[in-house]
Amino acid sequence: MGTKFRLAAVLALLVSMFSATIGTSAYHDGSDQYHPIATSEFEDVWERTDLPVQELEVARTWIWGPGGFSDLIVEDYAEGDDGTRAVQYFDKSRMEMPTTGDADADEDSPWLITQGLLATELMTGELQLGDAAFEQHNPSNRSAAGDPQDTTAPTYVAMGDLMERDARAGGEVIVEYANRTGVVVEDEARFAGYNVTDVEGDWQAVDGIDKNIASVFWDFMNSEGLVYDGDQDAFVEDDLFLNAFYAVGYPLTDAFWADVTVAGDDRAVLIQCFERRCLTFTPDNPDGWQVESGNIGQHYYDWRYQQIPSEPVINVDLDFEPYDPDSVVEPTLAGADIAILTDFEPQNFALTTASLVDQHGDAITIEGEDIEFSATAADEDTRVRGGDGFWPTLEGETEEYFTGPEATTPMVAMTDADGEAFLYFRRSLGPEVGMHNGLIDITATHVETGASDTVTVQFIEGDDVVRDDHDDDHHH
Repeated sequence: MGTKFRLAAVLALLVSMFSATIGTSAYHDGSDQYHPIATSEFEDVWERTDLPVQELEVARTWIWGPGGFSDLIVEDYAEGDDGTRAVQYFDKSRMEMPTTGDADADEDSPWLITQGLLATELMTGELQLGDAAFEQHNPSNRSAAGDPQDTTAPTYVAMGDLMERDARAGGEVIVEYANRTGVVVEDEARFAGYNVTDVEGDWQAVDGIDKNIASVFWDFMNSEGLVYDGDQDAFVEDDLFLNAFYAVGYPLTDAFWADVTVAGDDRAVLIQCFERRCLTFTPDNPDGWQVESGNIGQHYYDWRYQQIPSEPVINVDLDFEPYDPDSVVEPTLAGADIAILTDFEPQNFALTTASLVDQHGDAITIEGEDIEFSATAADEDTRVRGGDGFWPTLEGETEEYFTGPEATTPMVAMTDADGEAFLYFRRSLGPEVGMHNGLIDITATHVETGASDTVTVQFIEGDDVVRDDHDDDHHH
């Protein structure tokens, strides 16, 4: 037996707005005129690595760039004063002034001036607006390395997909090649001769970090060179980075070879994306310029202030409309959006409909947009599982509606042109748990943008549920 309800998924187009308004004067125009470094704190960080480069005291790549790519900008950030913080963009990163929670930070700490997780945001589309506040957008579709007109290097979208690949074994020579869309093949004949290997390290003890670091990048992160010591007002030999992970963060992808257009020429380049930057290794470059940080500050600025405002983000709103109003009661548990009264055999419950013949699968199309649904337990005493039943098709045959005993994705069917959808799944509780304790989260996700919405359904025991005759036919 079961109770039926309708789920109406409504799409709305929203243009994301930001508190800071950026005029054309704040955007670097591609000329040799960079903006002045905006604060003394930023200047101290910049001078240490890049003043020797600017003064021609050393021949190596820029860590930040010749100057500010933007003026000082005030951006939304939940933990900042008045919900904002001051930042400045450089070709290769972004510097951030301490927020309210960092006000007492050690002035001698390499973490006093932070950098954003720019690569993470570009690859996932998750715009960070606070320590735990994110806004979902489309990931960047521009090349993660090379000229702005490059059409061969992997995009940030592709590198984001490569984040999900299992990490390679350490110690092996890197011969994997990734094309623009992230398809990976091995090409030992072409790349083995560079003898770049994967290095394992203690950073892999960090939760969620399992990737190795290419040997050329690990050497760069731990290299020594000429830096500017402000206290001595002198150039001295020292570690390039006071902390190996300060500039780049932890690795999010493996390193992959790619064909990249650099200064109009096609070259073989090794690319690896970390939390803050994507590093490149170009064997044909002279010493000091073989390992470089990509222009991720430019890329991110363009994504945040050009791409996002010009491409409205689709937001998914869930709204439950019960099929039988008599079976819905006021939720009794905090956080529940709707409560459904149930009375049936213990331990099993199925939301059913007689209309599961129109469309089925993980995603449905509503108003031309693909929406994916999932059902997961919302408390520790509940679990959502699949079953081994079948349901009829239009042709009179039967098809499996679950993929296995632990399936967590419900079957979905669109029932009409108004965008109403039926969900069909089975919900189970532990053997010692009463039915009234069960909570299930149902999430709708826009497939292209990742925008999502979740509602929580509560089930309450009772004996006065109004049932439909079809329920017995569809419950397994």
